[in-house]
Formats: sequence, C-alpha cells, structure tokens
Amino acid sequence: GDNANALEYINKVHRRAYGLPINAPSAKDYPSLTAATPATDPVLKNNPLRYERFVEFFGENASWWFDVRRWKLGK
Repeated sequence: GDNANALEYINKVHRRAYGLPINAPSAKDYPSLTAATPATDPVLKNNPLRYERFVEFFGENASWWFDVRRWKLGK
C-alpha cells in the first residue's frame, strides 16, 4: 500500500544491479510502478516489480513459479 516506498526499494535493487550507489537517485531509476521495463512480454513490460523479480531470480525457476502462482499469471 506504500507505493513511494515500494518504488524506492525496487530502484535500490535496480541500482545495485548496475553497480550504482543504492541510496542515491540515478538515471536508471524507474519513475513509477507502471514505468516501461526492458521486457517485451506483456506481463513484465510495464511492471518494474515483476520485471525485477524475474531478472533477479531468472536462474531459480522455483521462485518465479511461486510468483506466477501468487499473482495468478498462468492458467
């Protein structure tokens, strides 16, 4: 429910991935929780939270599977 804090934490993960100082705003930050991501998939392309979780856990299929189930993205 705290969108501003959620966006800040997503941006901290994003900054860390790029080797930037995590507590300082950067040009790589997402401006909103519906900002465009590098993904072309409709589930991930305008959802920084889902996109960052996907790329963070890419090699760990179990984590993404639980996200898909929790968010009811699959059949």
